[in-house]
Amino acid sequence: MLKKAKEKGHHIYMVASGTSHHSSLVSASYFNYLNGVSIIPANPGMFRSFYLSSLKKNDIVIGISQSGETKDLVDILLISKAMNF
Repeated sequence: MLKKAKEKGHHIYMVASGTSHHSSLVSASYFNYLNGVSIIPANPGMFRSFYLSSLKKNDIVIGISQSGETKDLVDILLISKAMNF
């Protein structure tokens, strides 16, 4: 799914905080190295400031959370969903 999305020119974002953000950095590196799929890792504040306003239809936003309750991350996912992403 991610490779097909990238081939079609869509952006793929991994949004996470704390240690989950560190795991997204490693995951993005592996996806790029093993599959040639570039993923943009960002913490919620960075994503909101740099990427949220430039989301396009069919871009993929992946949220990573240890608890599932990180407010900043939940807010980003709700906003993305409301924007039909």
